[in-house]
Amino acid sequence: MIFINKNTHKKTFWILFALLGIIFITITLKIGPIMGGDSFTYVAWVEYIKNNDFSFINNNDSHSNRGYFYLLTVYIIYFTQIISTQYWQYVFIFLNFIIFLFIYFLIYQLILKKLNNHFLNFFSFFIFFINYEQFLWIRYILTDYFFYFFISLSLFSLIKINKKKYLKYSLLIFISIALSIFTRPTFVVLILIFCLKFLKYLCNILKINNYFIFLTFLSLSIFGILFMNIVLGNIFNGYFDNSSLKLIAKFYSQGLIVHQRFHTYIEVVDLNILTLLKLFIVKFIYFFIFWDQLFSFKHNILNSIAFIPTYIFLIYGLIKYKYFNFYEKNIIFNSMIYILCFAYFHSLTHIEYDWRFRLPVYLPIFLISILGFYKYLNWNYKLK
Repeated sequence: MIFINKNTHKKTFWILFALLGIIFITITLKIGPIMGGDSFTYVAWVEYIKNNDFSFINNNDSHSNRGYFYLLTVYIIYFTQIISTQYWQYVFIFLNFIIFLFIYFLIYQLILKKLNNHFLNFFSFFIFFINYEQFLWIRYILTDYFFYFFISLSLFSLIKINKKKYLKYSLLIFISIALSIFTRPTFVVLILIFCLKFLKYLCNILKINNYFIFLTFLSLSIFGILFMNIVLGNIFNGYFDNSSLKLIAKFYSQGLIVHQRFHTYIEVVDLNILTLLKLFIVKFIYFFIFWDQLFSFKHNILNSIAFIPTYIFLIYGLIKYKYFNFYEKNIIFNSMIYILCFAYFHSLTHIEYDWRFRLPVYLPIFLISILGFYKYLNWNYKLK
Protein backbone atom coordinates (compact mmCIF):
# COMPACT_ATOMS: atom_id res chain seq x y z
CA MET A 1 0.00 0.00 0.00
CA ILE A 2 3.07 2.22 0.31
CA PHE A 3 3.32 2.32 -3.48
CA ILE A 4 -0.31 3.25 -4.22
CA ASN A 5 -0.23 6.10 -6.72
CA LYS A 6 -2.33 9.21 -6.40
CA ASN A 7 -4.96 8.26 -8.99
CA THR A 8 -5.47 4.77 -7.51
CA HIS A 9 -5.75 6.36 -4.09
CA LYS A 10 -8.51 8.72 -5.28
CA LYS A 11 -10.36 5.96 -7.11
CA THR A 12 -10.26 3.76 -4.02
CA PHE A 13 -11.75 6.53 -1.92
CA TRP A 14 -14.53 7.16 -4.43
CA ILE A 15 -15.36 3.45 -4.43
CA LEU A 16 -15.42 3.38 -0.62
CA PHE A 17 -17.66 6.44 -0.46
CA ALA A 18 -20.01 4.91 -3.06
CA LEU A 19 -20.19 1.66 -1.08
CA LEU A 20 -20.92 3.57 2.11
CA GLY A 21 -23.65 5.48 0.33
CA ILE A 22 -25.27 2.24 -0.82
CA ILE A 23 -24.98 0.76 2.67
CA PHE A 24 -26.49 3.88 4.24
CA ILE A 25 -29.43 3.95 1.82
CA THR A 26 -30.02 0.21 2.29
CA ILE A 27 -29.98 0.43 6.09
CA THR A 28 -32.17 3.53 6.08
CA LEU A 29 -34.79 1.98 3.78
CA LYS A 30 -34.73 -1.33 5.66
CA ILE A 31 -34.84 0.01 9.23
CA GLY A 32 -36.21 3.45 8.52
CA PRO A 33 -35.94 6.52 10.74
CA ILE A 34 -36.09 5.82 14.47
CA MET A 35 -38.13 7.86 16.92
CA GLY A 36 -36.42 8.03 20.31
CA GLY A 37 -38.21 8.92 23.53
CA ASP A 38 -37.62 12.65 23.08
CA SER A 39 -38.55 12.57 19.38
CA PHE A 40 -42.28 12.42 20.14
CA THR A 41 -41.93 15.43 22.45
CA TYR A 42 -40.24 17.43 19.68
CA VAL A 43 -42.97 16.49 17.20
CA ALA A 44 -45.63 17.51 19.73
CA TRP A 45 -43.88 20.87 20.15
CA VAL A 46 -43.94 21.33 16.36
CA GLU A 47 -47.72 21.09 16.53
CA TYR A 48 -47.65 23.87 19.12
CA ILE A 49 -45.72 26.06 16.65
CA LYS A 50 -48.22 25.31 13.88
CA ASN A 51 -50.96 26.53 16.21
CA ASN A 52 -48.95 29.66 17.10
CA ASP A 53 -48.58 28.39 20.65
CA PHE A 54 -45.05 28.89 22.00
CA SER A 55 -45.74 28.03 25.63
CA PHE A 56 -43.51 24.93 25.38
CA ILE A 57 -40.42 27.16 25.21
CA ASN A 58 -40.60 27.95 28.93
CA ASN A 59 -42.80 25.06 30.01
CA ASN A 60 -41.13 21.84 31.19
CA ASP A 61 -44.26 19.87 32.10
CA SER A 62 -43.82 17.53 29.13
CA HIS A 63 -40.04 17.25 29.41
CA SER A 64 -37.30 17.30 32.06
CA ASN A 65 -35.88 20.48 30.47
CA ARG A 66 -37.52 23.54 29.00
CA GLY A 67 -38.27 23.71 25.29
CA TYR A 68 -35.78 26.42 24.39
CA PHE A 69 -32.90 23.98 24.90
CA TYR A 70 -34.19 22.00 21.90
CA LEU A 71 -35.64 24.85 19.86
CA LEU A 72 -33.29 24.44 16.88
CA THR A 73 -34.16 20.75 16.44
CA VAL A 74 -37.88 21.49 16.83
CA TYR A 75 -37.72 24.10 14.08
CA ILE A 76 -35.70 21.77 11.84
CA ILE A 77 -38.47 19.19 12.22
CA TYR A 78 -40.98 21.94 11.49
CA PHE A 79 -39.24 22.89 8.21
CA THR A 80 -38.67 19.26 7.14
CA GLN A 81 -42.41 18.73 7.53
CA ILE A 82 -43.01 21.74 5.29
CA ILE A 83 -40.70 20.17 2.68
CA SER A 84 -42.47 16.81 2.88
CA THR A 85 -45.23 15.88 5.30
CA GLN A 86 -44.90 12.21 4.37
CA TYR A 87 -41.12 11.82 4.21
CA TRP A 88 -39.98 14.52 6.63
CA GLN A 89 -38.15 11.95 8.78
CA TYR A 90 -35.99 10.94 5.81
CA VAL A 91 -35.19 14.59 5.15
CA PHE A 92 -34.18 14.93 8.81
CA ILE A 93 -31.81 11.94 8.78
CA PHE A 94 -30.39 13.13 5.45
CA LEU A 95 -29.33 16.30 7.30
CA ASN A 96 -27.75 14.10 9.96
CA PHE A 97 -25.85 12.24 7.25
CA ILE A 98 -24.59 15.52 5.76
CA ILE A 99 -23.26 16.47 9.21
CA PHE A 100 -21.67 13.03 9.49
CA LEU A 101 -19.75 13.63 6.25
CA PHE A 102 -18.96 17.21 7.28
CA ILE A 103 -17.22 15.96 10.44
CA TYR A 104 -14.94 13.85 8.26
CA PHE A 105 -14.32 16.94 6.11
CA LEU A 106 -13.10 18.71 9.26
CA ILE A 107 -10.64 15.86 9.86
CA TYR A 108 -9.47 16.25 6.28
CA GLN A 109 -9.00 20.00 6.68
CA LEU A 110 -7.18 19.74 10.02
CA ILE A 111 -4.91 16.75 9.37
CA LEU A 112 -5.26 14.74 6.16
CA LYS A 113 -4.91 17.65 3.74
CA LYS A 114 -1.76 18.84 5.51
CA LEU A 115 0.00 15.49 6.02
CA ASN A 116 -1.21 13.73 2.81
CA ASN A 117 -0.20 10.16 3.63
CA HIS A 118 -1.94 7.12 2.07
CA PHE A 119 -1.70 5.00 5.20
CA LEU A 120 -2.99 7.86 7.31
CA ASN A 121 -5.94 8.47 4.98
CA PHE A 122 -7.03 4.84 5.06
CA PHE A 123 -6.61 4.59 8.84
CA SER A 124 -8.72 7.72 9.38
CA PHE A 125 -11.32 6.40 6.93
CA PHE A 126 -11.43 3.08 8.79
CA ILE A 127 -11.78 4.35 12.38
CA PHE A 128 -14.28 7.05 11.37
CA PHE A 129 -16.65 5.10 9.12
CA ILE A 130 -16.46 1.79 10.97
CA ASN A 131 -17.53 3.49 14.21
CA TYR A 132 -20.98 1.95 14.63
CA GLU A 133 -22.04 4.19 17.52
CA GLN A 134 -21.35 7.33 15.53
CA PHE A 135 -23.24 5.97 12.50
CA LEU A 136 -26.08 4.64 14.66
CA TRP A 137 -27.43 8.06 15.67
CA ILE A 138 -27.89 9.27 12.10
CA ARG A 139 -31.17 7.36 11.89
CA TYR A 140 -32.61 8.90 15.08
CA ILE A 141 -34.93 11.91 15.07
CA LEU A 142 -33.03 13.53 17.91
CA THR A 143 -30.97 16.63 18.55
CA ASP A 144 -27.64 14.83 18.98
CA TYR A 145 -26.17 15.30 15.51
CA PHE A 146 -26.87 19.02 15.47
CA PHE A 147 -25.15 19.35 18.84
CA TYR A 148 -22.28 17.23 17.48
CA PHE A 149 -22.00 19.66 14.56
CA PHE A 150 -21.69 22.80 16.71
CA ILE A 151 -19.28 21.19 19.18
CA SER A 152 -17.08 20.00 16.32
CA LEU A 153 -17.22 23.39 14.60
CA SER A 154 -16.16 25.13 17.81
CA LEU A 155 -13.21 22.73 18.21
CA PHE A 156 -12.20 23.24 14.57
CA SER A 157 -12.32 27.03 15.05
CA LEU A 158 -10.27 26.88 18.27
CA ILE A 159 -7.57 24.89 16.51
CA LYS A 160 -7.49 27.09 13.40
CA ILE A 161 -7.72 30.48 15.11
CA ASN A 162 -4.65 32.68 14.78
CA LYS A 163 -3.74 36.36 14.58
CA LYS A 164 -4.43 36.55 10.82
CA LYS A 165 -7.82 34.83 11.00
CA TYR A 166 -8.86 35.84 14.50
CA LEU A 167 -12.14 37.56 13.56
CA LYS A 168 -13.33 34.78 11.24
CA TYR A 169 -12.83 31.93 13.69
CA SER A 170 -13.93 33.97 16.71
CA LEU A 171 -17.22 34.54 14.89
CA LEU A 172 -17.52 30.80 14.18
CA ILE A 173 -16.88 30.02 17.85
CA PHE A 174 -19.51 32.55 18.94
CA ILE A 175 -22.09 31.16 16.47
CA SER A 176 -21.31 27.59 17.57
CA ILE A 177 -21.85 28.42 21.25
CA ALA A 178 -24.96 30.52 20.60
CA LEU A 179 -26.70 27.85 18.50
CA SER A 180 -25.59 24.96 20.69
CA ILE A 181 -27.67 26.51 23.50
CA PHE A 182 -30.78 25.61 21.47
CA THR A 183 -29.72 22.03 20.76
CA ARG A 184 -28.94 20.52 24.18
CA PRO A 185 -28.61 21.73 27.80
CA THR A 186 -25.18 20.09 27.67
CA PHE A 187 -23.94 23.28 25.98
CA VAL A 188 -22.68 24.29 29.46
CA VAL A 189 -19.66 22.06 28.76
CA LEU A 190 -18.53 24.69 26.25
CA ILE A 191 -18.47 27.25 29.07
CA LEU A 192 -16.25 24.90 31.07
CA ILE A 193 -13.99 24.40 28.03
CA PHE A 194 -13.55 28.10 27.43
CA CYS A 195 -12.91 28.74 31.12
CA LEU A 196 -9.99 26.31 30.87
CA LYS A 197 -8.83 27.98 27.65
CA PHE A 198 -8.90 31.34 29.47
CA LEU A 199 -6.91 29.78 32.31
CA LYS A 200 -4.33 28.60 29.76
CA TYR A 201 -4.23 32.12 28.31
CA LEU A 202 -3.52 33.57 31.77
CA CYS A 203 -0.80 30.99 32.33
CA ASN A 204 0.83 32.03 29.03
CA ILE A 205 0.73 35.71 30.03
CA LEU A 206 2.10 35.03 33.51
CA LYS A 207 4.62 32.53 32.06
CA ILE A 208 3.58 29.80 34.49
CA ASN A 209 2.68 27.10 31.93
CA ASN A 210 4.26 24.43 34.14
CA TYR A 211 1.42 24.96 36.60
CA PHE A 212 -1.44 24.77 34.09
CA ILE A 213 -2.24 21.09 34.73
CA PHE A 214 -2.18 21.65 38.49
CA LEU A 215 -4.41 24.75 38.23
CA THR A 216 -6.81 22.90 35.93
CA PHE A 217 -7.05 19.98 38.34
CA LEU A 218 -7.54 22.38 41.27
CA SER A 219 -10.24 24.38 39.43
CA LEU A 220 -12.18 21.28 38.35
CA SER A 221 -11.90 19.81 41.85
CA ILE A 222 -13.26 22.97 43.49
CA PHE A 223 -16.09 23.14 40.93
CA GLY A 224 -16.87 19.44 41.40
CA ILE A 225 -16.99 19.72 45.21
CA LEU A 226 -19.24 22.79 45.01
CA PHE A 227 -21.54 21.08 42.51
CA MET A 228 -21.82 17.92 44.63
CA ASN A 229 -22.59 19.93 47.78
CA ILE A 230 -25.25 21.92 45.90
CA VAL A 231 -26.83 18.66 44.68
CA LEU A 232 -26.79 17.26 48.21
CA GLY A 233 -28.34 20.47 49.50
CA ASN A 234 -25.43 21.11 51.89
CA ILE A 235 -24.91 24.63 50.50
CA PHE A 236 -27.15 27.14 48.68
CA ASN A 237 -30.12 25.01 49.64
CA GLY A 238 -33.18 26.42 47.88
CA TYR A 239 -31.25 28.63 45.47
CA PHE A 240 -30.70 25.84 42.95
CA ASP A 241 -33.87 23.89 43.64
CA ASN A 242 -34.85 22.61 40.19
CA SER A 243 -35.97 19.31 38.70
CA SER A 244 -32.62 18.54 37.03
CA LEU A 245 -30.63 18.78 40.27
CA LYS A 246 -33.26 16.74 42.11
CA LEU A 247 -32.97 14.08 39.42
CA ILE A 248 -29.17 14.01 39.74
CA ALA A 249 -29.47 13.71 43.54
CA LYS A 250 -31.87 10.79 43.04
CA PHE A 251 -29.40 9.10 40.68
CA TYR A 252 -26.58 9.55 43.18
CA SER A 253 -28.64 8.05 45.99
CA GLN A 254 -29.35 5.02 43.76
CA GLY A 255 -25.64 4.56 43.04
CA LEU A 256 -26.27 5.07 39.34
CA ILE A 257 -23.26 4.87 37.05
CA VAL A 258 -24.79 4.29 33.60
CA HIS A 259 -28.49 5.10 33.37
CA GLN A 260 -30.67 1.94 33.20
CA ARG A 261 -27.58 -0.31 33.18
CA PHE A 262 -28.25 -1.72 36.64
CA HIS A 263 -25.21 -4.03 36.59
CA THR A 264 -23.04 -0.87 36.69
CA TYR A 265 -24.70 0.58 39.82
CA ILE A 266 -22.81 0.87 43.10
CA GLU A 267 -24.49 0.23 46.44
CA VAL A 268 -24.87 3.48 48.39
CA VAL A 269 -25.19 3.25 52.17
CA ASP A 270 -24.45 6.86 53.07
CA LEU A 271 -24.55 9.62 50.46
CA ASN A 272 -21.55 11.77 51.30
CA ILE A 273 -18.65 13.42 49.48
CA LEU A 274 -16.48 10.27 49.54
CA THR A 275 -19.32 8.21 48.05
CA LEU A 276 -19.87 10.86 45.38
CA LEU A 277 -16.14 10.85 44.60
CA LYS A 278 -16.23 7.08 44.15
CA LEU A 279 -19.28 7.38 41.87
CA PHE A 280 -17.54 10.13 39.89
CA ILE A 281 -14.37 8.08 39.28
CA VAL A 282 -16.30 4.99 38.17
CA LYS A 283 -18.55 7.11 35.94
CA PHE A 284 -15.51 8.76 34.37
CA ILE A 285 -14.10 5.34 33.44
CA TYR A 286 -17.45 4.14 32.11
CA PHE A 287 -17.75 7.20 29.87
CA PHE A 288 -15.03 5.69 27.66
CA ILE A 289 -16.09 2.03 27.86
CA PHE A 290 -17.34 0.74 24.50
CA TRP A 291 -18.48 -2.74 25.55
CA ASP A 292 -21.56 -3.64 27.58
CA GLN A 293 -23.06 -6.98 28.55
CA LEU A 294 -26.51 -5.84 27.45
CA PHE A 295 -25.33 -4.91 23.95
CA SER A 296 -25.82 -7.54 21.26
CA PHE A 297 -22.82 -9.68 20.31
CA LYS A 298 -22.68 -7.91 16.93
CA HIS A 299 -22.73 -4.49 18.63
CA ASN A 300 -19.84 -5.41 20.95
CA ILE A 301 -17.80 -6.86 18.07
CA LEU A 302 -18.29 -3.77 15.92
CA ASN A 303 -17.39 -1.51 18.82
CA SER A 304 -14.26 -3.55 19.53
CA ILE A 305 -13.14 -3.35 15.88
CA ALA A 306 -13.66 0.41 15.87
CA PHE A 307 -12.55 1.50 19.34
CA ILE A 308 -9.57 -0.75 20.09
CA PRO A 309 -7.30 0.67 17.33
CA THR A 310 -8.74 4.15 17.94
CA TYR A 311 -7.89 4.07 21.65
CA ILE A 312 -4.50 2.41 21.12
CA PHE A 313 -3.26 5.17 18.83
CA LEU A 314 -4.93 7.86 20.92
CA ILE A 315 -2.86 6.71 23.91
CA TYR A 316 0.22 6.42 21.69
CA GLY A 317 -0.33 9.99 20.46
CA LEU A 318 -0.54 11.29 24.03
CA ILE A 319 2.63 9.41 25.02
CA LYS A 320 4.51 10.92 22.05
CA TYR A 321 3.03 14.39 22.58
CA LYS A 322 6.38 16.16 23.02
CA TYR A 323 7.61 14.89 19.64
CA PHE A 324 4.86 16.58 17.62
CA ASN A 325 5.27 20.00 16.03
CA PHE A 326 3.47 23.10 17.32
CA TYR A 327 0.43 22.72 15.05
CA GLU A 328 -0.06 19.05 15.93
CA LYS A 329 0.37 19.76 19.65
CA ASN A 330 -2.30 22.44 19.33
CA ILE A 331 -4.73 19.86 17.88
CA ILE A 332 -3.95 17.33 20.62
CA PHE A 333 -4.15 19.88 23.44
CA ASN A 334 -7.51 21.35 22.38
CA SER A 335 -8.93 17.91 21.62
CA MET A 336 -7.99 16.65 25.08
CA ILE A 337 -9.70 19.62 26.73
CA TYR A 338 -12.92 18.74 24.88
CA ILE A 339 -12.67 15.03 25.72
CA LEU A 340 -11.91 15.55 29.40
CA CYS A 341 -14.51 18.30 29.92
CA PHE A 342 -17.30 16.19 28.43
CA ALA A 343 -16.22 13.14 30.43
CA TYR A 344 -15.95 15.32 33.55
CA PHE A 345 -19.40 16.86 33.05
CA HIS A 346 -21.18 13.54 32.50
CA SER A 347 -19.32 11.99 35.41
CA LEU A 348 -20.81 14.72 37.61
CA THR A 349 -24.30 14.30 36.14
CA HIS A 350 -25.13 11.00 34.44
CA ILE A 351 -24.25 8.79 31.47
CA GLU A 352 -26.99 7.52 29.16
CA TYR A 353 -27.49 3.77 28.84
CA ASP A 354 -26.66 3.92 25.12
CA TRP A 355 -23.63 6.21 25.55
CA ARG A 356 -25.08 8.69 23.02
CA PHE A 357 -23.78 11.59 25.11
CA ARG A 358 -20.28 10.50 24.06
CA LEU A 359 -21.01 11.50 20.44
CA PRO A 360 -19.56 15.07 20.73
CA VAL A 361 -16.11 13.76 21.72
CA TYR A 362 -15.68 11.49 18.70
CA LEU A 363 -14.04 14.16 16.55
CA PRO A 364 -11.37 15.05 19.17
CA ILE A 365 -10.81 11.33 19.83
CA PHE A 366 -10.34 10.70 16.10
CA LEU A 367 -7.97 13.66 15.73
CA ILE A 368 -5.60 12.49 18.46
CA SER A 369 -5.80 8.85 17.30
CA ILE A 370 -4.98 9.79 13.68
CA LEU A 371 -2.02 11.89 14.81
CA GLY A 372 -0.91 9.01 17.03
CA PHE A 373 -1.03 6.67 14.03
CA TYR A 374 0.89 9.22 11.96
CA LYS A 375 3.59 9.45 14.61
CA TYR A 376 3.74 5.65 14.78
CA LEU A 377 4.29 5.46 11.00
CA ASN A 378 7.02 8.08 11.05
CA TRP A 379 8.61 6.72 14.21
CA ASN A 380 8.81 3.14 12.97
CA TYR A 381 8.80 3.32 9.18
CA LYS A 382 9.89 6.91 8.42
CA LEU A 383 6.95 7.32 6.01
CA LYS A 384 6.23 10.74 4.59
